[in-house]
Amino acid sequence: MEAREKVRRYLYHNVGNMVTAGRPIFDCKTHYWHVPVLCKTDRGILVVGEFQLDKELRFVFIPTKEEMLTILNVQLNQTLTLVAEKPDVVQQKGLIPITI
Repeated sequence: MEAREKVRRYLYHNVGNMVTAGRPIFDCKTHYWHVPVLCKTDRGILVVGEFQLDKELRFVFIPTKEEMLTILNVQLNQTLTLVAEKPDVVQQKGLIPITI
């Protein structure tokens, strides 16, 4: 079993189906696999954590569900949203208008 599949199964059984494993990266220096946790949201797919596995694919670090939820909330609150509106309409919605 590869690192991504092992993390994917762990997430499915312990967290839920709104998260999945991203593309693993092997660090030759530490001999650890780093596997990002991806969460599907209405604003796109966001990285909410990272698993670490050793070269024998044993878990070294597993983010908790609470940690991933905290990261998700921070990401959602900091995500920029583009809208095509007049500045006064944007301000009425409590947003800060910027021009790109």
